[in-house]
Amino acid sequence: MAKKAAKKKGFNAIATRQQDVGDVLGVSTRTFRNYLERGCPGKPGAYDLREIVPWVRENVDGKTSAPEPADDDPLLDGTVTPALEEYRRERALMARIDRLAKEGKLVPISQSLQAWGAAADVLRTAAETAGEEYGEECRLIFDEALDDIEALFEKEFPVGGDESQSSST
Repeated sequence: MAKKAAKKKGFNAIATRQQDVGDVLGVSTRTFRNYLERGCPGKPGAYDLREIVPWVRENVDGKTSAPEPADDDPLLDGTVTPALEEYRRERALMARIDRLAKEGKLVPISQSLQAWGAAADVLRTAAETAGEEYGEECRLIFDEALDDIEALFEKEFPVGGDESQSSST
């Protein structure tokens, strides 16, 4: 649709309003603002459709996206404040998490820890074998390393979901 509009004779490739860009793309102004937040090129008052249309084709067309929030959400309207911007970022983050979950790209921490525990068991068995062949000191080196790894995992992925102890973001 945007391709046909761009081929019209006398077509102005620079739009000054987000609403105009949304009209060309066939999306709401809110959806276009979401595109801008996701990295779509454009500056207030100077939206170059020659850059925007290819970006939309590459990043949006044919891909499922999170549903738009209801236009009647009173928390999204009104004066722009730091709190409102934080609310919008959190909503976008939650939409991203939902999308990743639907795509099967998120793994529960418990499942990850269970896999690492199984790997540690394999290494402990190898450590015992190495200890029998190369001496107790060799086994102790393995055990110490595995204990350090276990402590790291307990710090990064605390049981009970207390993320305040984690250094990851």
